[in-house]
Amino acid sequence: MYMKRELTHIILLVGALLLTTGCHSRKHASKHTPGPPRNYIEVKFPSAEISHEEENIRASARDIIEESRTWLGTPYCYGGQSRKGTDCSGMVMKVFEAKGIKLPRDSRSQQAWCLPIDKTSLKPADLVFFASSAGGSRVSHVGIFIGKSQFIHSSTSKGVIVSSLDEDYYIRHFHSAGRVPQVNGDVSKNEKKKIEASQKKMEKLLKESKKDKKKNDKNKKKSKKKKKTKK
Repeated sequence: MYMKRELTHIILLVGALLLTTGCHSRKHASKHTPGPPRNYIEVKFPSAEISHEEENIRASARDIIEESRTWLGTPYCYGGQSRKGTDCSGMVMKVFEAKGIKLPRDSRSQQAWCLPIDKTSLKPADLVFFASSAGGSRVSHVGIFIGKSQFIHSSTSKGVIVSSLDEDYYIRHFHSAGRVPQVNGDVSKNEKKKIEASQKKMEKLLKESKKDKKKNDKNKKKSKKKKKTKK
């Protein structure tokens, strides 16, 4: 009897020891749950749609560029300003309008509206203007600069595409560059004066264009009357 009691006592002690070691091992394991190492660094990859140069510009300028890219592939249409077809100034106007910035409709007025800047000072979302003839003084085409010498515009032959300012044709026909005041940076007092002057210039251009239209309408009416009298 004595031996049986000793054996049962030993078995109970061994069982208790096993339980305590089991619990200890579980607690120990819970402290070392799997996870990233201490030197783990989460890598965030930049968007493939936006270049490194564009990441450093203001959000509004980046929005303009992203909006202009959505127009790529739109066919050219003289006087058009929709996804079905657009000309150069119509596309530019609608891109800025989508971001709450109102611009004039034609390229000459858009050039007058902008702050004049040097070609070497171009930033993404600035506008680039071209003359119809090499070295000409009259603006006839406009595009949106997107960085790295590239700009988005509506070409008469290919529709809305990306072109390079380094191409021979655009080097010869380059007229000027302009900055939309609401986009690239704060406006200083001197810049405000320039804006006011450019706005006055634009108003004069609009008045001149209206006068030209009236003259053309009168001439058309006169020519129609002459034709009727001859018949």
